[in-house]
Amino acid sequence: MGAYFTEFPFEEVRNPQGDYFLTAEDALAVTRCQPNQIWSVTISESENPNIRDIFTYGPADYRRLGYHAGYVVTVEKHDNNTLYVENIMEE
Repeated sequence: MGAYFTEFPFEEVRNPQGDYFLTAEDALAVTRCQPNQIWSVTISESENPNIRDIFTYGPADYRRLGYHAGYVVTVEKHDNNTLYVENIMEE
């Protein structure tokens, strides 16, 4: 699976409260999107003291070690073979 180490490049659609969807099924029901428009979001810690968290966005069935935060929807479709890994820096 290929990975881009950059900020997630797409606008996120979240649930009506502005949070991550808890399940992919919720995302489908609320947005009426296609399954390949749902992204899984996992948050993990970094060993680098300058990086607070690492957010990984992947296909809906993707899981990475860490905390599975939920799901977002995008207008763009994924190819089921690409990850976006975003480092959140300490302030």
